[in-house]
Amino acid sequence: MALANTLTLFLLATSAVVLVYLMAYAAILYWQIRRKQVRPDWRISVLFYAGILFVALANLATSAADLWNVETREAGLAFGLLALVFFVLGFRARARTAQPVEKR
Repeated sequence: MALANTLTLFLLATSAVVLVYLMAYAAILYWQIRRKQVRPDWRISVLFYAGILFVALANLATSAADLWNVETREAGLAFGLLALVFFVLGFRARARTAQPVEKR
């Protein structure tokens, strides 16, 4: 039981660190867009980062449910489903914009 609580606390802490990182990325992206120095495929990157955001939120919700007996497990599952949707959209957009490989 102690190991499970330790792993849950670790998952909670790493998810919080990921959320802080995503906030920093959002601020950097905002300033790049404002200065018009952003990459042309920035929207695809935002899809992947939104997927990472929802994975972190899903981990936070399930960790809270495990640690404090809060009814957030369903929210964690919903966030996980949203993360999957964003990842699929990101991979689809990346496949559409991929350059064809030249045969030698």
